[in-house]
Amino acid sequence: MTVGDVINKSPLAMPPLATENLLGPRNAMAETLVAYLERATFTVWGGGKVKNTTFQLTSVKKEWPDPREQLCYPTASLIQSTQLSYLAASFSPYPMEETWGKFDRLVCANPSEEVPQTVLWREGEGMVEFQLDFFCDGAVQREAVEAKLGSLFNPSSERGA
Repeated sequence: MTVGDVINKSPLAMPPLATENLLGPRNAMAETLVAYLERATFTVWGGGKVKNTTFQLTSVKKEWPDPREQLCYPTASLIQSTQLSYLAASFSPYPMEETWGKFDRLVCANPSEEVPQTVLWREGEGMVEFQLDFFCDGAVQREAVEAKLGSLFNPSSERGA
């Protein structure tokens, strides 16, 4: 058996954005963060007498809003404040064992349950700083956003968990 026999020689059906290099790491991070924030739910405390209510952002923009644009509150803007910087994760790339076979159904024509066909390799880490601004309709919405920020970006800090 040679190394070439171990490697799957069939072409991989990669997602279009990956094969065409249409999205760089920095924009991929921004797109992911925008999608995450668009699905976030914020809770307005009713004060014990009134039932708590929830709301979501009407939009999340990847740039500062145009001053002539009428915003529908609550909304947010996400600004990339730095260039992508790479941090070495190790002296050499290594496979991430927890990803063995996780993407077989996505990229393999005939995935096998017994023999994993895919694994992610960690080559380094990319870091981008983002500035996130929220635009709300009043103090009640601002307080709800502020109360949720900690658990949005650090889920283990969820109160009562």
